[in-house]
This record gives sequence, structure tokens and C-alpha cells, in this order.
Amino acid sequence: MKMEKVLSVVLAVAITLTSTACAGSSTIGYDDTMPQCDPANITHRTILRNEYATMKGTDGYYYTESPTGKHKQTVFYYDINTKESIPLCAKPQCVHDGGDFCVATGGEFMVYTLFYNNYIYKLCYENADAEMYSYKLLRGDMQGNELSVVSDIFTSPVGLQIDISNVFCHYGMMFFAAKKYYENKPTNHIYSVNLNSGEVKEIEIPNAEKYERYPYMTADKDYLYIATEDEVMAPNQSGVKMDADTVMHRYNLKTGEIETIPEMPKIYSSFTVDNGIIYYTTVNRSDNTFSLISYDTEKKETKTLVENRQMVYMDSKFISGNGAKVVTDRKYLYITMPCGSGFAEVKDKRGMELYIYDMDGKQLYEGVLSTKESKDSETYAFSAIDGEVYLLCRFIENVGTNGFKIDEASGLYTIKTEELAKGTTDWQKLFQLKEMD
Repeated sequence: MKMEKVLSVVLAVAITLTSTACAGSSTIGYDDTMPQCDPANITHRTILRNEYATMKGTDGYYYTESPTGKHKQTVFYYDINTKESIPLCAKPQCVHDGGDFCVATGGEFMVYTLFYNNYIYKLCYENADAEMYSYKLLRGDMQGNELSVVSDIFTSPVGLQIDISNVFCHYGMMFFAAKKYYENKPTNHIYSVNLNSGEVKEIEIPNAEKYERYPYMTADKDYLYIATEDEVMAPNQSGVKMDADTVMHRYNLKTGEIETIPEMPKIYSSFTVDNGIIYYTTVNRSDNTFSLISYDTEKKETKTLVENRQMVYMDSKFISGNGAKVVTDRKYLYITMPCGSGFAEVKDKRGMELYIYDMDGKQLYEGVLSTKESKDSETYAFSAIDGEVYLLCRFIENVGTNGFKIDEASGLYTIKTEELAKGTTDWQKLFQLKEMD
């Protein structure tokens, strides 16, 4: 098994539901010699059940997948020379079923797998005893030899539900949001885990009890940017949500101070941050348009980069993983929205709708990305880093009464952003999604 030095993380899309409790507080000790987060690779939604992450190596790709019919999250290595995928575990006679700290499948219940700084990090939980779960962060090497515990993050009562989202690494720390449910009443929390010491701390948000969720979070240099959303209910309509009243918080990793950014609007679709500039989208559902706006936190200047751009399809007006989502690889701005089965079909188009802009708002590309027409169901995971676009396509065909199979068109595709902007449509298929027996 030939596995060489890792070059860069290229895709991370993840999600899940779980259980926990406990934490720390106060300032965060971080190491700014370590890599920044990849803002294009942060997953915010907590309703998808599949998880994908990919890292590029010199002679292949490391990637994760939940194989068909299996619940175990598995790390694979794809060799571009042999065109083969194998579980990333070098232990002799290992059956890759999660036992004996298998590097490929280790962790009893997998929540999130993330590649960072040439390591595999796994957020997972397991039964500590009949009444408690133990929530851990594991770390594996890229040769498949060793999986070790970085941090015993929490313990929690069995049956306590927690939704995990906004998981990413930045300056040698892992950050994530956790929505906990106590007697059907949710509370929101943000945690950091030091990847060196394993120390866990909770970042306290002012008036945290009033917010319904933390839908978006990212990091840029010395700051965490956290969007908190407070439900605004329709008058005289019990349980009907009218608006998303959102507040942008900025947490200083050096000082532990937190501030709000009042210049941000209360309703927008998504945001990303690069070099102290917040880029965010707003949408007009009735006109089927979106706008791209920037706010410079140092100069305190707001600019409209793209105004009322007509879309093929729009799914959500408020902050949503299905809305006009803007992400950046710190070179380009990408705006995506889905328009396929499971969401809606518009003008017979399916796939991932994509718009690409430079950092000043000049449009470089627009189109709907898909590798085939799917007759049953399809899901897409988009990411971009270092001027390359990655699109993971999963096409499921129903067979028999309760069965299904993965279509051979499923896999991870890539193309350079500049080639896509020139009109090139020659996507390279990196690997086929692995289907284990």
C-alpha cells in the first residue's frame, strides 16, 4: 500500500446526530503556525446522514464513505496508479469492522471525520457503560498504522440527543457546535479541542439561551465568526416561523472577547470570511434572485458585489444549507444551490447550480453541474480549495422491494476553477465510490 505525503485537504462535507454533555470555558490557546481552516469545506447542516471527506496525496486520495448497507464510516485510500481503493489500515488480519482501533473504521459510532495537517481526526462516541456515552476525538496517521485518543471530550447520558455541526480545524484547534436537547428544550454550545493537549473549552455566547441554533460558523486569522439565529414566529400562527433574526458574533481567540457586528443584516442566506472581509448572500424568492455583498471588518465598509442576479433555482430565503450558499477557497468565491431530486426539479435540470466570482465580484462562471440524469435519487457535495473544484456525486437506484444500489456514475469529480471559467467541461473522475459487501 503506497501512501505518500499529503498535499492538501480537498473536500469535507459531513453531518450527523448524537449525544453528550460537559465542557470548559475562557480563552483559547492556539498555534497560528498551524494551518487555517478551509472555509469552503465546513459543513453546517445537521440533517444529512452520509459523510464525506477527501484529502489529496502525491499518488492518490484519502477519502471517507459510509458504504451501502453499512453503518461504519470507513477511510479509504485510492491509488491513482493502480486505480484501486483499499481501507486505510495497515494492521495484519484486520477485518475493518471498527474493532481493535482499526485506523480505517475505528470509533464505535462515527460522527465526523476530518483531514487536517496530515492527520485523520475522528469525532465519535461509544458506550462507556450501560447508562453513559463517552465522546472522544481520535487521531490516525496517513499510513494506516495507528489510531490514538487525542481527547476524552465528554460523557453524556444514553438517550440525550445532540446535533453536531460546523466542525473544522483552525490554528491547531478543532471547533464545533453542539445543540443539546434536555426534556425537549434545546440549548446551543460551541466547543474547542486543543489538538496537542486535548484540552476542551466551551466558548460562551452572550444570551445563548435565546438563540434557536448556530447555523453558520467559520474562522479567519484570530477570529471565530458565529451566526446565531433567533426564531421570529408569525403572529397568531402557533408554530409557524416567519423570519430568521440573525446576529453575527466575532470571538477573539487571543483575548477571549466576543463582539457583535451590527452592520450585518438580520436576514441573509449564508456567509464566509477571508482576510477580515465577510462575504454574504441575500435572496429574493419572489424574483428568484440573489445578491452578493461584502463587509470589511477593518474599514467598516459594505459593498454590493453582485446585485439581483437571476437564478435557475432557489430553495430557501433564510440561512440554510439549501440556500444561496457562498464559500471561498481564499482565491475565488463560489455560490451554490441544489436543484435535483430530493429538492425540486426546475426546467428539467438537476444537479448543483454554481456561480463563480473573483474576490471583487467579477463573474467567471455559471452553470448547473451534474454527471448524469438520475431516475431515483441523487445527492451532491461541493467543495473547492486552491483553485480546484470538487463535486462528489452519489446516484442511488432502487432495486426490488427494499433494496438499492450505487450507480457507476457515482464518485468524486474535479476540475480546475480557471478551466471551468474558460468553458472547459472535461471533469476528471478521481475515484468510484466504494461499495463493500
